[in-house]
Amino acid sequence: MVIIISLDAWVYELKKDENRYDESAFKEKVDTMVAQTPELQKLTIHVGLLTKEDM
Repeated sequence: MVIIISLDAWVYELKKDENRYDESAFKEKVDTMVAQTPELQKLTIHVGLLTKEDM
């Protein structure tokens, strides 16, 4: 899920189990996505975790 507000984009990984979240691995995925998407390169990217409790 990507939400773009002004010049910021928040990219969240959805996990049932918070303990399975690996922030560095997720940042690598996001960096790959940004490198392949010129529109995202103009934005400040924020990453985070959402669990089923957040829903």
